[in-house]
Amino acid sequence: MAAGIPREDDTKLITCILPKGSGRLLLESLHNYGVTTANLYFARGSDAGDPVDEGGLALQVQKEIVTVVVSKKDAGTMFDFVIEHANLSRPGGGMAYMGGLTQSVPFVLPELPDTTRGETELPPVESTLATDKDTRLITCILPRGSGKPLLEAIHQRGATSGNLYFARGSNIGDPLGKSGIPPQVEKEIVTVLVGKKEAGEMFDFVIDAGQISRDGGGFVYMGELRKSVPFVLPDMPPEPKPS
Repeated sequence: MAAGIPREDDTKLITCILPKGSGRLLLESLHNYGVTTANLYFARGSDAGDPVDEGGLALQVQKEIVTVVVSKKDAGTMFDFVIEHANLSRPGGGMAYMGGLTQSVPFVLPELPDTTRGETELPPVESTLATDKDTRLITCILPRGSGKPLLEAIHQRGATSGNLYFARGSNIGDPLGKSGIPPQVEKEIVTVLVGKKEAGEMFDFVIDAGQISRDGGGFVYMGELRKSVPFVLPDMPPEPKPS
């Protein structure tokens, strides 16, 4: 154990997947609220309701991902705060979910002029958006080109909580470089939020639709979430009827 670093047990991780421009505003609200354990990341991907290309597949657009580590005691209040300040109830506003952590360490701030609220307990926040409890998060790490077909299959199945991200990395079976170490190659990551009751069926569907069982087809895993919010689809114009 590293000396001098306190551990925090039974904390929660809140993850928000937001459209471009929403992450910075939420992060600022969290910092003004006195939260020091929030982070902002940038990614590209697609979800239900995003613009599509000529082939009917969603275009890869910029996303902003905000994560917050919070104590178990304050988790519910912080989850409601995030929902309201990220405006997740609006159509296309994004999605959020919360899972458990076994341990975390606090972020130690340098000495700065006191501009935070400095509250020891978070004041209550009422959320107007219904939350889903006891959901599951399915994560698929796939080779390049496999994510879009899987996301399309998930959307055709009627699920609106599928997301696609792009990353670089390596795993067993990837080509080796001159040094004998696999180079960092493009990967595609698909995540799906699903209720506990439908989790097993969706997990099997993802394995089949993503062709995970083929050699080098990637891998998939599923974890428990304490809370999540539904993705609210924007109003879409009706498709023109063929003449």
